Formats: sequence, structure tokens, C-alpha cells
Amino acid sequence: MRSIVLLCTLLTTSLAAAKGHTPATLGHASFPVTGGEAARAHFARGLLALHSFWYEEARDEFRAATKAEPSFAMGYWGEALTYYHPVWGQEDVAAEKKALDAAPAHPEVTQRELAYLAAARQLVGEGDLGVHAERYKDAMRALHERWPDDDEASTLYAVALLGTVDRKSTSFRRQAEAAALSLDVFARNPDHPGAAHYIIHAFDDPEHALLALPAARRYAQIAPEAFHARHMPSHIFVHLGMWPEAAASNESSWAASQTWIGKTKRDASYGDFHSLSWLQAIYLELGQRHKADEVLGRMRAAMETAKEEPAWMRVNYARMVTKSVVEGDDWARLDEKLAPLAAGAKPQWVAKAAPRPAAGCHPAPETDAAKAERREHQWVAWARGEEALAKKDAKVATISADLIAAATPKDDPMGDLWRTAELSLRGRAAILRGKLADGLRLLTQAADLQDRETPPGPIEEGVSARERLGDALLAANRAPDALREFKRALDLHPRRARVLLGCARAATKANDASAAGYWSDLAKVWSNADADTPGYDEVRHAVAAR
Repeated sequence: MRSIVLLCTLLTTSLAAAKGHTPATLGHASFPVTGGEAARAHFARGLLALHSFWYEEARDEFRAATKAEPSFAMGYWGEALTYYHPVWGQEDVAAEKKALDAAPAHPEVTQRELAYLAAARQLVGEGDLGVHAERYKDAMRALHERWPDDDEASTLYAVALLGTVDRKSTSFRRQAEAAALSLDVFARNPDHPGAAHYIIHAFDDPEHALLALPAARRYAQIAPEAFHARHMPSHIFVHLGMWPEAAASNESSWAASQTWIGKTKRDASYGDFHSLSWLQAIYLELGQRHKADEVLGRMRAAMETAKEEPAWMRVNYARMVTKSVVEGDDWARLDEKLAPLAAGAKPQWVAKAAPRPAAGCHPAPETDAAKAERREHQWVAWARGEEALAKKDAKVATISADLIAAATPKDDPMGDLWRTAELSLRGRAAILRGKLADGLRLLTQAADLQDRETPPGPIEEGVSARERLGDALLAANRAPDALREFKRALDLHPRRARVLLGCARAATKANDASAAGYWSDLAKVWSNADADTPGYDEVRHAVAAR
């Protein structure tokens, strides 16, 4: 038996040179494993990539380890874990099982390594993802309790806990436990990528985000090669209204993903489109609409170039178009922006849109392509509904709400988002029809539903329902009530430009002394805004008048 304590960043010089990177580009961790030097070197890099959710890179490294040494048991363990994405709620059970079945039946490894292998096997077998996640979490807890000084047991238990968080629950217990484990490791090893990463995920909400700021500032420095490590700090920056820092974070992550694609000759579909959609949203927050449009152009160019997964890229593009229209009031160019999407075809989009299956009535499990098509229709329906409301067309807005409802099955993991969108469209359509009380009731339902999201009001989805409620109250000359709603929205989204504008307008109309502070704060957020940003002149004049 060859049991060697491996410092995961101490890769061999030849491997580092061959791959064109230095060991410090993914962080530092310590994981004792049994095997030869080449296998252990690949395993080291794979483990560090795994901690940054860089699953493709981790899988390549773990497979390289077992190719170099077929009896290297922990390489199969690592590959299996690349198919389980706990925070994202994703799992490929067949691939997990295939990887674990390829491991030696009776490997000559330590008891600790056997425990890791046994824990991974809890991800396969009877039950769905939720059952597997709970079983794996329990196995990792037992492993952590048996080896309390093992930083990998601590961090992997932490992320296993995060994988079992009920997003509809008000309890913070599991996030707190994951944070405590990760903070403990981070204090001992400030270069551990998993520790910094899981601290951010544990505190990824407006109330706790400040606690993760040190980890957020550190994570991108720990693992600069991993584009997800460059993106994750922006989760905290956004919660704290640190918009320039958030923009820089996502520009950096997008650039890193493009560098990786260039080096590995992967298809354009492997780009970090999550960061790209956040980047667009952040530029809109900063009032930099032209930069936001340039980012949308990057998405369109990648979508037109990619060959492997155009369906899901179209979904992301549809989401970004909706964001640009809703947030930037860019109605005039909606048809142009939707041109690459079949769901956005004109003329008479609403009249010709094919009805989607009723909620919960899918006769068989959807294929990925069918799911992507349905999601694309949801986003386009939302964009068209918002366009109709801007044009004061209550009928088309209501039809758009109907299309969203029809395209949303009961088990849709984004069901609350679509229900919020539907209620918001219906509420504002009712107000257009002169039914103010009904509209306010629907908007209140939408706002209450969205506030229960964790984290509430995703930045990518645009104007929140509570902002819409504030808008409606302000338009109805109920400025104090509108200010109350905008202030509630600001608690969830500090320094969000559109909410600050709502607060400033409502406070001014209500003769509230807080108005000056809101105008001033918004002027700071928009210090480099485009002059054609809606509300820009209003802010400039209000600040000058004070």
C-alpha cells in the first residue's frame, strides 16, 4: 500500500508546464490519497477544480488520474462527484454509478478513503435527487465526525449541507452550519477554494451577505483560473449594492471562460453565460445601457457560433432580451433583439403563438430540447407582456400572462418566478382597465411571493413585483404607501438604481425629508451612467436643485 499525504497544490513541475499553469491558480488544499505520483498530481488539480464547481475540468483530471493508474480508486470517486451539483440541484445518477462501478472492488487504500468512496455511493440507488442528497449529507456528516481535523471532510460536508437546503424554508440552520464549517477551514487555510466558495453560498442573501465579504474579496485571488471563482464574489457584491465590483467580477469570469475555451478548443456553448447575463443586469443597474447592449451582443454572437447546445443558449438569450426590455425600457428594438428566436417571430406574435400544454399536463417527461423550447416561450411571453403594458394594451398583456401560466407545469423548479411574472402582468393589466383595487391585490400577491425567494428577487429577472407595486401606488397618488413598498424593496436590494429612483420620487411627492438622500445615493450609483438612461436627467436636476 502506498499512502502518501498530498498537498494538492504541489503538482509535479512537468504536469504544470505541460498544462501551462502554475499550481496556485486553483488554490491550496490537503488530501491524503493512495497512488502513484502522476495519478496523485491529476487528482490534486481535479479536487481543487471540483471545489470551484469547475466540473468539466475536474472530470478531465480525475479521468487522467485513472488513465495513468487504473487501480487509483479515488480518481473514480472524484469523477462520480463531478456529476452531482448540490447547490445547483443537478445530478446524473447513471454517470455517477458508472464511475463508481469502474473503481476496484477491493482497493488497497486507507479507511478514510474507503469512507469517502462509501459516501459517494449514497448518491446512487433508490430515490430521487432529494433522497440522494440527504443520504450523502448524512454520510459526509459521519465522515466529518470521524475525522474532525480533515479539512476536506469539513468542506465537502458543508457543500453537502447546502445541497439539502429547502429554498422555501425560513430556517437558516443548514446554511449556518455550512458557514461555520467553512469559516473554520478558511481561518486555518485562507487559500482553500472550497472554504471561500461555500462561505459565499451559505451567506448568499441580503441579510447575511456582509458576513461573506472577506471570502468574496479573497476567492477570485485563490482560484483565478476557475471562472466560477471569479463570478461568485459578485453574489455578495450585488447583495451589498457594490455594482462596480460586481461588474468587474463578471467581466473577469467571462474572460476566463473564453480563455479556457481557446486553450481546450471547446465549443462556444461552454462559455460562462451565467456571468454574462449577470454582467448585462449589472450594467443596467449602473445606467450603462450601451454596455449592457454590447453584452447582449456577445451572447448573440456566441449563440450563433455554437454547435453543441444552441437550445439552452437560446433560453439564456431570451432571458437577457427580457431583462434589457424590462429594465432598460427598450421597447422600440424588441423585435430586432428577438429576431434569433423562433418564439419571437412577427407579425401577430400573440395570435400565432401555439398554445403550450396546460400546467401539470405533460404526458411524459420532457426532453432537454422540449424543456428549453418551453422556457424560451416563457421568457418571450414575459417580454411581449411587458411591451404590451408599456403600450397600454391590457388585452395582449393578459394573453401573455395566460401563455406563461400554460407553459409552467406544477413541478417547474422556477414555478414561483413564473407565477410572480404572471401575477404582475395581470395586476398591471387590471389597473389599465380601471380596476385599481384588483390590480393592487394581484401585485401584492406577486410581491409577497417573490419576497419568499432565496435569495429574493434574482438580479437577472428584472424589475421586482414590489417595485411594480410601488409604481402603481405612486401613479395612484398614494406616495406614502408607495414609499413604504419601495423601502421594503430597498431592504432586499441595497442601492438598486430603480428602487432608489422609486424611493426618491415617492419621498419627494410625499414631502418626506428622506428624498434628498435617495436622489444623492442614486446619483452616486449613476455617476458614469449614459445620458439617455431613463431617469438620468431627472436625477441630475433633482441633485442640482438641492
